Amino acid sequence: GRLAQFFTIIKEKNDARAVIALAALLMLTASQGVAIVGALASLIIALFSMISQINPASWIWVLVIALSLATIISTTIAFLSQRHIERAIGNSRWLTDFVPLQIVSLCLVEDAYNITYRYRFIVRPLRPIREFPFRFTWSGDGELTIKLRDKRHTHQPVSPLPICNQRKLLIDLGREIDRRHVEVIEFDLVTNATKPAQPFVAIPIASRNHPRFNTHIMVAFGPKARVARVFRETTLLGSSGYEEGPREPEPIPESRVIAWRVPVRFGLRYALGWEYDEGHIMDGE
Repeated sequence: GRLAQFFTIIKEKNDARAVIALAALLMLTASQGVAIVGALASLIIALFSMISQINPASWIWVLVIALSLATIISTTIAFLSQRHIERAIGNSRWLTDFVPLQIVSLCLVEDAYNITYRYRFIVRPLRPIREFPFRFTWSGDGELTIKLRDKRHTHQPVSPLPICNQRKLLIDLGREIDRRHVEVIEFDLVTNATKPAQPFVAIPIASRNHPRFNTHIMVAFGPKARVARVFRETTLLGSSGYEEGPREPEPIPESRVIAWRVPVRFGLRYALGWEYDEGHIMDGE
């Protein structure tokens, strides 16, 4: 292919075409891993040519080595930039301020318009802190009420974020807690919708701090909830599970409660989604 052609020119041609071929090779191998391989291969070829004394013009190989080093440096910068972006995303989430000991996300479905999303977090702060920020997604329209279980806790009004129906809830813990303290944070998001939200309850694993064996998703359907099917889904963050083909439904027990202790893996999104039997399917991120 083109890679073999470029390598042949670099090895056999002792003129400026070698430099041009190398540049084309580096452009073709733009991804991080392949770019490093291409740069290392170019260095090996250059060193081999210099040792075997088939190099007619040393300045050409100086350029070759310089281009290779520049590629390695640029690739390293790109990798570090990606890690910086990843850390920046993580720093916007509460998991960078707390060590979570338990996460439970429970969805109580009365009907398509009246749903309570109940959350339980057992956390230990990484530094003295007073506030607990929480992001969530709600795609419905209507009334959204926050109910805190601990009387010491208060909250600011829910503020919308300009990202895919995301919203931010900031909870004041009522006092500053230190690193030795374990705090239980429980609250309900009660919805009375004029437009039903997409039916799912999910936990995105956007930090490596998630408790591996103590993260749970549950959904409970009331007697008025006309649910037809429930699905257990695992997708990449930022993707929609509904674009990845057919899904196998979960059996709905007589208790109408489905619980899932999720196998935490960084970069994945775990969700329980369902379909109502009115004939429409609603789902989302």
